[in-house]
Amino acid sequence: MQATETKAVSSTNSRSWEACLLIFLVISTVCILGWLLTYSHHGLEFSDEGYYLVWISNPFNYDWSTTQFGFIYHPLYLLLDGNIARLRQANILIVFFLTWLLVDALFRKSSLDASRAVSQRLVLSSGFAIVSLTYFTNWLPTPSYNSLGLQAMLITALGLVSAKATRTSSSIIGWVLIGLGGGLAFMAKPPLAAALGGCAIIYMLLSRKFNFFLASIAMGVALALLVLSALIIDGSIYSFVARLRVGAELSALVGAGYSLQQIFRIDEFNLNDREALFIGFLTAASFCAAYFTCATHFLLRTVGIALSIVFLIICVITILGVSVYNIGGGAFKGLIIWAIPFGIVLLCLTSFLSVPHFKINIGQCVLSLTLVAFPHVFAFGTNGNYWQVGSYVGIFWLLSGLALIAPSISDNNMRKAFFPLALAAQVITVLLLQTGLENPYRQTQALRLSNHAVEIGRPGSLLLLSDGYANYVNEAITFANKGGLEPGTPIIDLTGQSPTLIYALRAISVGYPWIAGGYPGSLEVARLGLRRVPCVKLAPAWLLLEPDGPRALPGDLLKSFGGALPEHYQVVASWYTAEGAGSFQVRRHQQLLRPLRSESEATQACEIIRAGT
Repeated sequence: MQATETKAVSSTNSRSWEACLLIFLVISTVCILGWLLTYSHHGLEFSDEGYYLVWISNPFNYDWSTTQFGFIYHPLYLLLDGNIARLRQANILIVFFLTWLLVDALFRKSSLDASRAVSQRLVLSSGFAIVSLTYFTNWLPTPSYNSLGLQAMLITALGLVSAKATRTSSSIIGWVLIGLGGGLAFMAKPPLAAALGGCAIIYMLLSRKFNFFLASIAMGVALALLVLSALIIDGSIYSFVARLRVGAELSALVGAGYSLQQIFRIDEFNLNDREALFIGFLTAASFCAAYFTCATHFLLRTVGIALSIVFLIICVITILGVSVYNIGGGAFKGLIIWAIPFGIVLLCLTSFLSVPHFKINIGQCVLSLTLVAFPHVFAFGTNGNYWQVGSYVGIFWLLSGLALIAPSISDNNMRKAFFPLALAAQVITVLLLQTGLENPYRQTQALRLSNHAVEIGRPGSLLLLSDGYANYVNEAITFANKGGLEPGTPIIDLTGQSPTLIYALRAISVGYPWIAGGYPGSLEVARLGLRRVPCVKLAPAWLLLEPDGPRALPGDLLKSFGGALPEHYQVVASWYTAEGAGSFQVRRHQQLLRPLRSESEATQACEIIRAGT
């Protein structure tokens, strides 16, 4: 009788601690998500983010492109009335909820069905899903081809987990998701779609899930998405293919590392001592917390729960700004997420020896190896180091570890190990995010110090910028308005790096959303891109110049459509950039020029030049 009572008390205590861990994880998850959503009002980058905004605001202005993310996000832009902070928040939430669904799908493969266990599963899924937010470490939160690529991969991975060789409703939905993810991946980056498709086929074959009929459904969904997109974007498949062909040719010509020969490569990574120490320490901490929490010995379990509380405290005090940690600015800092899958592997090894009936089947191993490859799939085709770019989607490395132990969530004792693992993963997420928020990409100060409200683009779209950036934007807008610039005015940007300013001026970028300078083929790509613009659209275009700028394009470019400086343009406004804008510390002089010729005269001169070439 006494033994029965003791066992009942132990079971009650165990459930109490499990409820505490559940509450800890809910608190941490809500705090991290709210923290990042709040920061969506802070900061702005003057090249890449402007490119994203110009693209999604007016995607139909351009007849060539290698990525079609602008068309995919354009409805969202219209729905949110161009509010940049809300666009960022929507982007964050899309990534988070897709990851939540994916992690939950992994856990649902177990035999959990009790109502209490289901609530725990949902909390755990959301807790691990927070790690996907490490994508925003560099703080380029505006929707882009990279965020679309990540979202496409999450949809595809959800399909891979759900799909089977049988024709059940859930399996068919899985195959449909694979097709949808593949189609969106193509719209984001065609090389990503190719790598993702190959990876999916290999997984299906090795896991014995492949079914020709169901695979045809996936192919049909992807093809239908592409055909529908082609008709909406360009009116015909032929024109859409021409768009892609021109985009591929010009991308190879620019010399930025996007040629076919350059994207097939093997990169190396180099962790500094601090990053290696972080991985080792966090691997040990996550393993010990998980292993001790599900131990039967009271003292060990107390140590595991204490470590979980420490994880929670670190997250909360970091978010509240009580303490500012900096894990360093190494290029490969994102690889510290490896600590969690390493900890999971250690847990698996010990579980084989100590937990009855613990096993890992071939399907779990194949899924785990597939997810390990996903970060490189994401990076495929970029001009950055594949390990560094892949670390932005380090959530897939975490998911590869979860794939090994997800079925054990149905075991009442093993399930307790998931809570400290999720909290440890969130600690890494918070540290990476804070490092990014303290050192945002191409910005001069921590985002928490940005407190100057500026309206960017659409009315009511307010962002908090640093004093220098705010003064730069406000001066440009004020002087441009005094110079007669009106919203919707076409501008040819020859600064090579100011698409964000074009967007802030509410102007239309002529030729391409961002005519990038500074690359070996920049001048030729700009010339060919402007040649594709009809003369009637070039004639009324104003100019934005940056004399002697580090990435400026020469004024001789105007000769390709019958223009010349200073004969045909007049300076109506000028200002200086902010320090750090475009990653250059020196302030540069920029000029806004309006055309002097009538539109008919400029159009005729352009047509004569083109007729003679």
